[in-house]
Amino acid sequence: MKKLKQLKRLSRLVAATPRPRLWGWLLAAAVLFLVIAAVSPQQLRW
Repeated sequence: MKKLKQLKRLSRLVAATPRPRLWGWLLAAAVLFLVIAAVSPQQLRW
């Protein structure tokens, strides 16, 4: 849960940067990867 708060803080920081679209895509990809890694760690080890 601490990571989630850090991600929200990061997303706010990223939203304030001049290139929101690029950073938005990067953040979305990172969050998606973290969610997948948290939900199914076994599937990532194949």
